[in-house]
Amino acid sequence: MKLELFHNRKDYYKLLESFFKYQIVTKMLFSLLILPSFWLLTQILIYTEGYDAISNNLLFRFLRSPQGLIFLGLLLIIILFGIIVEIFGFIQISAAHMKGMPESSYWVLFKSNLRQVPKLFHPMGILVILYFIVLVPLTGFGVSVSFMKWLRVPNFIMEFIGSKPSYSIAYGLVLVLLSILSFRLILVPHFMLLGNMDAGAAMASSSRLIRKNKGKLFKQFLVFAFFSLLAITLISVLWFFGTDWLLRSLPLNNSITGGLKVLFKMIQDLTASLIGLFVVPIILFQLTRLYFDFIKGDSSLASLEDSIPQLPAKTKNSLIDRMLRRKKTLFVLTILLISLFSIPVGYVFEHVIFDPKAIQVVAHRGGGVHAAENTIAGAKKAVELGCDWTEIDVQRTADGKYILNHDKTFKRVAGEDRSSLEMTYEQIKKLQVQSPLDSDEGPQPVAGLEEFLDYSNGKIGVYIELKGESADQQMADDVAKLIRDRKMLHSAVILSLDYNMITYISEKHPDIQTGYLYFLAFGDIGGLKGNYLVMEEDAATVSNVDTVQINDKKAVVWTVNTEESIHRFVNSEVDAIITDQITNVKAALKQRTTKTGIDALLELLSQK
Repeated sequence: MKLELFHNRKDYYKLLESFFKYQIVTKMLFSLLILPSFWLLTQILIYTEGYDAISNNLLFRFLRSPQGLIFLGLLLIIILFGIIVEIFGFIQISAAHMKGMPESSYWVLFKSNLRQVPKLFHPMGILVILYFIVLVPLTGFGVSVSFMKWLRVPNFIMEFIGSKPSYSIAYGLVLVLLSILSFRLILVPHFMLLGNMDAGAAMASSSRLIRKNKGKLFKQFLVFAFFSLLAITLISVLWFFGTDWLLRSLPLNNSITGGLKVLFKMIQDLTASLIGLFVVPIILFQLTRLYFDFIKGDSSLASLEDSIPQLPAKTKNSLIDRMLRRKKTLFVLTILLISLFSIPVGYVFEHVIFDPKAIQVVAHRGGGVHAAENTIAGAKKAVELGCDWTEIDVQRTADGKYILNHDKTFKRVAGEDRSSLEMTYEQIKKLQVQSPLDSDEGPQPVAGLEEFLDYSNGKIGVYIELKGESADQQMADDVAKLIRDRKMLHSAVILSLDYNMITYISEKHPDIQTGYLYFLAFGDIGGLKGNYLVMEEDAATVSNVDTVQINDKKAVVWTVNTEESIHRFVNSEVDAIITDQITNVKAALKQRTTKTGIDALLELLSQK
């Protein structure tokens, strides 16, 4: 089977133009109307339930309320709308193009796809929805709704999975099984829309057809992926070396060079955005072509080849149609507008001295990967490496004292399969925490909270997370007293994943600094209690960080360990970074200080 996407160049441009117009209309619909309305209604529901924002700690309580049920209903409607408009819409356009049918208006297309909604309000239909919003984003097989692409396994969970071989193997097996399932269901929307099947029949037909043609499908996508990757790589390399050569070869002063850098950057980003508009439509077009090829070769499904919806042609051209008649004019105007903006801006920033925001470094679990976790040795290493803070995990012992440990038991760090509540302080102090393999130090004793604070006082700030089953109001009161007694009100922060605990401390001990840890939140996050809002990487978006800081709170991100995350957050506006990779973060922060104003602007333009 040959990979023939288009019969001729004219056919190619016609299809791309249809995709482009549909993407512009649907993106504007979602970004200007659908999603803003959804979040506005969500905020109203949250306020009427008595909250400013809903975080992971409050999520299930909110979802059990009447407002939460309404929120789930709205979310389901938004997801259904996304499936109908985006996925079914592109399949409909692709099928019509292949069959030589005239272009329909977007309203006619939408009304036609609305007829699929009843099929999704069915137990099997719910499985199809879950396929789109969970299975596809997690496995990468198939096409999902664009606004659900943020869904992925957070880095802190992946680090936990990678901490034990058994977890990694189990996760790998589950991912393989889910990928196989996702692969077999890849033609479900085609059978529902073009074959007019209900969800259950579509899933069965897709699974059977893919199983029968898995070799052909796999070969097609290997070829498609190879040439796509090759094209992107060649374009990227040629663009990078071409612009670099041009900037070095032309006899230009630094000011003009700075303007050209911004111009090239904006053209690059615009081009990448335009290419991104075609990725999903082209994949769905390719799948639609394979759908017709496969059913043609299956005697039980061959009758579906001509069963696609027959839609009337549109009667008049839209505004976008009329604008695209002047493609060359639009192109020239776009480049001219970008130039008029970027060149003077680049000129100005070339003369600006970049003064980077001061970002504090917080050593995760004492001293990160550089010392035994949650030990005095870790605090010493954090001080030695120039960290501003060290973060620790506190638990209570059977005799009412406080020690440092992250897990429920000491099994991972010290080989003891009992929890702190099952052991006395003296028993725990006899345990030895294993040091990292690359550390010069041997095993270290479990640290008590008081001795850790005594060492840290005056040397380094301390983030104290209340951890485990013993993290209650008594622990909060006791830790607050220890901080107060040592006059560490400005160098100690009590952290918790339990929002109720943060609320309690804020009300009972207003002089104690608090930090709310979370990995999911929506609503007015600036209204959350806590002097520090400690966000997981995915939650630390540019807008969320801005919102937190506008409300006079510190924006902290955890746990920043990968090269990609380090680069992202050292060039952000966060107030502090919690990391295990202290030396890498410190090096990245140092490198940041050598940037010029134009470098900083280019970094800003790269942020999403």
